[in-house]
Amino acid sequence: MLAARVLDEGGNTPTSLLASYEKVVTGGLYRTQDLRGGNLLLQRARLVCVKPDGQCLPTPELVHLRSLPDDVAAEVLLHELLLREPPLWLYAAVVDETVRWENVPDADKMRCVNSSPTPRGARLFSSLWDARSTLRGSRTSELREKNTSLRHAGNI
Repeated sequence: MLAARVLDEGGNTPTSLLASYEKVVTGGLYRTQDLRGGNLLLQRARLVCVKPDGQCLPTPELVHLRSLPDDVAAEVLLHELLLREPPLWLYAAVVDETVRWENVPDADKMRCVNSSPTPRGARLFSSLWDARSTLRGSRTSELREKNTSLRHAGNI
C-alpha cells in the first residue's frame, strides 16, 4: 500500500514515480524495486491506469483504498487480485466452504495466509471462498455489492 500512497491523485510520470520511490523513508523495510513491484501489483488489480504516455493514474477505488488502514487495504487488494487473477490452486484449495491448506503452495501460504483461526484468517478465507464462487459464476453481482459496501464502510 506504500506504493499506492506515493501516487498523486492527478497521476505521475514514470520518472517522477521512480524519483518518489527513491525518496520514501521506509526504515530499510522496502527498496525502490519493492515499491515498483507494488505499483505493478496495483496495475494488475486494475487499481492504477497507465496512460499511453506512461503516466500512472490511481483509480477512485485506489484513492479510497489507500485511506484505509494497511491491513484492511491489503485484504481488499488481495480480494481484488483473487478475482482478477485467480491462482491455479484456488479450486483445489477451497472446497465445501473449507480451505484445504495442503493444496495451497507453501510460498503462497507464507505470503498471504495465517492459518490460525483469527479474524484476519477468517476474512482471507471469506475472500478465497467468494473468489471461487464468483469464478464459478454463482454470485458475481452479490459479491461486487458486498465488496463495494465493505470497502466504503472500511469493514474488510
